[in-house]
Amino acid sequence: MLPIDMLTAYMLCGAGALVGAGILQFAVSPQGRAAEAMRLCIWAFVVLGVGLTHIAFAGPMPGPLNMLGMAVGTLTGLVLVAFGLGRLAGERVSWPAMAAVLALAVAAPTVALGFGLMPMVKTFVTCLALVSLLALGMVRRFLHAPPSPAARLIGLAMVVLAASCLARAGWTLGYTGSPLPHMMHVPVQLQPLLAVLYGVMPLLVAMLLLDTVNAQLRDQLRDRATVDELTGTLTRRALRERAAAFVAQGHRSRPETAVLMIDLDHFKAVNDRWGHGVGDIALRHAARSLQQSLRPDTLLSRYGGEEFVAMVPVDGLRGARLVAERLRLAVAQAPWQEATPAPLALTASVGVSLLGADESLDQALQRADEALYRAKRDGRNQVQVGLRAA
Repeated sequence: MLPIDMLTAYMLCGAGALVGAGILQFAVSPQGRAAEAMRLCIWAFVVLGVGLTHIAFAGPMPGPLNMLGMAVGTLTGLVLVAFGLGRLAGERVSWPAMAAVLALAVAAPTVALGFGLMPMVKTFVTCLALVSLLALGMVRRFLHAPPSPAARLIGLAMVVLAASCLARAGWTLGYTGSPLPHMMHVPVQLQPLLAVLYGVMPLLVAMLLLDTVNAQLRDQLRDRATVDELTGTLTRRALRERAAAFVAQGHRSRPETAVLMIDLDHFKAVNDRWGHGVGDIALRHAARSLQQSLRPDTLLSRYGGEEFVAMVPVDGLRGARLVAERLRLAVAQAPWQEATPAPLALTASVGVSLLGADESLDQALQRADEALYRAKRDGRNQVQVGLRAA
């Protein structure tokens, strides 16, 4: 009865793998490495499912070819899972290396079967242990620095799988009796435990993988909503969302918050003469120059077009002026001709206001914008202060 129970567990494992392949179809349109990982894992679960469920048609005592099919399907599926999870974890996947490992997973037990059933079984469990270690190595980042709880659980699942495969290989290599049809040559009391483990593992990994991929997609969507794609600064929306908490935090270290509106002078002429490609390069370089001139405890946003807004904790108007002058000089002294393919020499005008305790960010931005307008009107490449701050 036990061999049938073990084979039933294999069939359940295969069915769980096929269900897992179906579950992964519900991922929210992954892109890049997540898409590659999903494709590999879907194929892995399909191969594993077919390799294990086919024994339902083999009768109570599967023959050598059925056992070889289980071995090859299991190894091939686990190799694909290993590389798929590794891709999701950020590892570089070498397609020739993966193809070589897959070829070895198919060839090793097939060739060993020519020497007898037991040599095939021992070759299979040895390869299974090695591939499980490969899978564990691929997800090591999920153990050291997991991006989500589900990713850490995937890493722990690979630890458990590798430990079980290594133990199984040790017992099988020391086995001297006749080969068992389920190829589970471990102490009888451990067989039900391993049967349960292998039965739930594909479905568990599929669910955790789905959660991990969807979590990454949610993070990407959040980043797109808060980070300007061109310059890497905050978006206008993100600045507004973070402003209140920023002001509250800044008041614990410095008493006031300066709102600086920075506009690149004559930037329309750059786009008109050199094209938007050069303009985009100039915007990125300007943002980088501004960011390098600001402390980490500031907010910098691309507020629109060639206009940036910075929120900076300061000790008063003098401190706000000093920051604004530093930003103006950072733009004026930037190595524009080295950074862009055009002979540019850009400058910036800056409008400054201090955010009052009884006013909103919009009011401070309006005064900074008025000061910026005066800076433009009076010749550009200069700093002007909002009337209330003066």
